[in-house]
Amino acid sequence: MLRPSKLVDYAIVILVILSKRGEMTTGAELAVDASISLPTTAKLLKELAAGGLIESRRGACGGYLLSAPLKEISVKDVIKIIDGPINLVSCCRGGACPREQVCPLNGCWDVLNQKMLNLFSEVSLEELTKDACFAFERSAS
Repeated sequence: MLRPSKLVDYAIVILVILSKRGEMTTGAELAVDASISLPTTAKLLKELAAGGLIESRRGACGGYLLSAPLKEISVKDVIKIIDGPINLVSCCRGGACPREQVCPLNGCWDVLNQKMLNLFSEVSLEELTKDACFAFERSAS
């Protein structure tokens, strides 16, 4: 079964929560709201900031904000930042394969891989969550 990693899932949840909050939010608050451990949340926030999807600010009033609205962030953006290049099999897009000379599927996966990349590029996080049963209500602090 093809599915995003658990870390991609967590990263998307964090991005959606940041969008719903619409204000500077600490890593600790995000960890609680997302029900993800603080170390995992901190790791994801660091990767998302390095990838340019969120902004981070230090200090007493610091925290995290989205860099762009969810409609401008694709599923592909998140997967590439968290999991790296998207390939169905190791030989896609020029990857090395020790069976290249004898494999009857040599190059065949590239077409399907490209279609998958196109789909992940076309689906924004806003579209992903539009009809979802994701009900996030900020608790009173």
